[in-house]
Amino acid sequence: MSWEKSEIMSEFLKIAEEKGMVKTAAPEKNPHQEDPNTIKDKRLKSPEKNIIEEAHPEPVYIAESRGDGALVENQIEQQEKMIEMLNKMPTGTLVGRYASVANELVKIANDCDEAGEQEAADLLTDTAEKILELAVDLPFVEAPKDE
Repeated sequence: MSWEKSEIMSEFLKIAEEKGMVKTAAPEKNPHQEDPNTIKDKRLKSPEKNIIEEAHPEPVYIAESRGDGALVENQIEQQEKMIEMLNKMPTGTLVGRYASVANELVKIANDCDEAGEQEAADLLTDTAEKILELAVDLPFVEAPKDE
């Protein structure tokens, strides 16, 4: 049981303080404690450059090769490649996906036609045509023209 939580002890301490038997003093200040301004001054300040930028300011190539085959990548090069990949325009690989989706829709439309569901077949055919129109409007990376 804690002395501070006991009602008897708290009453005893009150009586002792009133009679001058016990003097309550404020706790002494820690001589090793520093003021908040000193603590703020001592805190480490973050460097202006990243530690990797300091250690590897230039890309490192270990051998001659085409492209980036001999590049020893650090986080900076990896980030640059990821950003380049994300910003890359779509290429012809998307056309195949559009074509396969349109082909599946046409197959389902033919099945609906055979089952006598003309309205569903027309809707599926229209959807397939719109998908193919989207595929034609994709921004492709143009191949260099021979002159």
